[in-house]
Amino acid sequence: MAYCERTARLYRSRRGMIFGVCQGIADWRGINAGYVRLALVVLTVFTGFFPFGLLYLLAAFFLPLEPSFHERESRSWYRSGVRKGFDDLRQEFDDLSSRFNKMDRRSYSKERDWDDRFKDDRA
Repeated sequence: MAYCERTARLYRSRRGMIFGVCQGIADWRGINAGYVRLALVVLTVFTGFFPFGLLYLLAAFFLPLEPSFHERESRSWYRSGVRKGFDDLRQEFDDLSSRFNKMDRRSYSKERDWDDRFKDDRA
């Protein structure tokens, strides 16, 4: 039973034994899941099923399941991706703008104007 990294929200864990509630609580508080399981069993035995067994079942029913790796990555990509998308769009616009300005300067330069006039006069 290894210690897990503390999480910000309380979820049911995908690595849990029965419903993942004890493992989720352990991850949420950053403690060993064995201690949470032991405390639940001891409290359920000494107080009866009603308070802690019922709370465990309610937690199993109402707590959201921990997001999978793919879901976490897609959410973090979306958050950072929106900002990155705006930055990429701005960069693309700046590149197009500089290319357009180069084309504009090239096509309407004074040298090109004189060259066009000179060629028209010779013909």
